[in-house]
Amino acid sequence: MFSFRFRIHFVFFILIMCVGYCELNVGIAQEANTIISGRVIYPDGEPVTGVNITESNSKSYSKTDTAGKFILPNISSGNIQLRIPNDSINIRSVKIGRVTYFYQNSSARNAVFFSIVPGTIINGAEVIAEERRQIQGRIIFKNGKPLKNTFLNIEMDTLTLFRQTNTTSKTSISTNANGYFQHPIYTPSIVALTIQYRGLSAATDPFLIQKGKDPVTQILKLNGNPDDFTLPPPVVVRNSPDRFMYISNMPGVWVINPLNGHAYKWIKCTDRIDAEIQAEKENAYLVTITSEAEQRWIESVFSGRGYYWIGITDKEQEGRWIWENGEIVSYTNWEEPRKDNLELITTTPAFLKYFGFKDERERHKNEIQDYAMMTFSTNRNGKWKKVDSKGPIHRGFKQMAIIEKEFE
Repeated sequence: MFSFRFRIHFVFFILIMCVGYCELNVGIAQEANTIISGRVIYPDGEPVTGVNITESNSKSYSKTDTAGKFILPNISSGNIQLRIPNDSINIRSVKIGRVTYFYQNSSARNAVFFSIVPGTIINGAEVIAEERRQIQGRIIFKNGKPLKNTFLNIEMDTLTLFRQTNTTSKTSISTNANGYFQHPIYTPSIVALTIQYRGLSAATDPFLIQKGKDPVTQILKLNGNPDDFTLPPPVVVRNSPDRFMYISNMPGVWVINPLNGHAYKWIKCTDRIDAEIQAEKENAYLVTITSEAEQRWIESVFSGRGYYWIGITDKEQEGRWIWENGEIVSYTNWEEPRKDNLELITTTPAFLKYFGFKDERERHKNEIQDYAMMTFSTNRNGKWKKVDSKGPIHRGFKQMAIIEKEFE
């Protein structure tokens, strides 16, 4: 027979296990999962059938039916990464209600990133997909010999057929031993190619890239031979520090925050005044951050290495921080103060420090540091740093600003 004390301990242990199990299951039951359903279609509305669409973070996937419909359940994160793991099809945009998220040229190939509130149920999403086509070309000299095994830039003038938009862009290509190159293109378009290489040039007439048609090899014939080169070989930089990893990291692209419906983007600037001038021209203002949720969304969208001006200041009254658009400061994310190893100009006696007096250098810094920048660097991602109107000077870091406006 078990002793009375043992039975009591055993019952107590069982109760603890039951309570812990119940709490665990309640926690799991309360965890909000997102569900996204909709259609995958081509820009002309034709359904994309029989392809897998995935949400990479939650490993949720679905196969489209004959109408292009899909449903992605059990998405556990608010940061969404939709992709079609198919080398011949690419997601160009995802439309949810009146907000459209566009393809991002990222390390996660063919992915579209966006953030939503966890637990949201989204019906009727439109995923616009486009077939991957190849521009095929060949570069030859005037004498007919190929420009072989060469890495160079090519300029593309593109008129997309469905959106009727015209763009001019430069991209890098590499020719093989016979001068041939390929470059992917997803949107049916009219394209013209131009190259400038070591003082020589070549161009094509406009040509059509469309779905279901094999591309014709475009010949770019340089207006000279190797003996006519007037410029030295270009320096090949394959890993440029200015390479944009996300569409939100491209200047001039507005990104919609689903938490408040506001539009955000980053701009290059020289200092705080320049940032304010540019924001005003856009009918916008330097970003105002009123909650931790908004701060975390900004971090996920604009992460990188650098400093971004934000719209908080105490220029009117020292120590009284306000948002320049008039909103109340209800949330802050200041970095932890660090010790200043510089020798102080003057040393305040200890008994005066006890009554709140500050060293002269510290007082001077506080008087001129009337603004703030959001930092994205090692161990300080998203933290706010107090600065003067010129900002910090760090080798390798560019000054930028995040601006905000209501979505129109």
